[in-house]
Amino acid sequence: MRMLVLVTRAMLVVALAATGAAAGAWRQTVGAPGVGDTAWAVVTDGANDVVTAGVLDGHFAVVKLAAGDGHELWERRIDGTANGLDRAFAVAVDAAGDVLAAGTLSNAGTDLDFTVVKLAGGDGHELWCYVIDGTGSSEIPDYHITSPAASRSMPVATCWRLGISRTRRAAPTSPS
Repeated sequence: MRMLVLVTRAMLVVALAATGAAAGAWRQTVGAPGVGDTAWAVVTDGANDVVTAGVLDGHFAVVKLAAGDGHELWERRIDGTANGLDRAFAVAVDAAGDVLAAGTLSNAGTDLDFTVVKLAGGDGHELWCYVIDGTGSSEIPDYHITSPAASRSMPVATCWRLGISRTRRAAPTSPS
């Protein structure tokens, strides 16, 4: 297993061998420095591929990188309807290898909305997306997402915002 170091500017991911040795290490930058591209979360899947979530060009973004050399396997960006700053703050991988991400979309009429999306692990296409009308707060909340375990069939995502917990089970339905 690799030890990962996440540097938030320009979605920089550095993978090192568990021993810290340079052999097998790689570095990959997604996005551009100085334009607000930021990684907020990182996780590895069953194949040790790296999945990172954050902001790319103002969009909620999830990127999957190959375990061996860090090349990009796929990238998925999601844009809210208000064309504001959309951000992914948490990421998890379920037992099937699919990716779950939580964050906010800036939507017209509702401002910042809590969002959970499930992406296919193989190619990053959207399996479903669940949006909850948010408070419109611009503060960065504390996001957590857990992948389904044998005891439950749906992921659970939680957002703590101004001391109020908003926990919803994201139903696996097709987006409209």
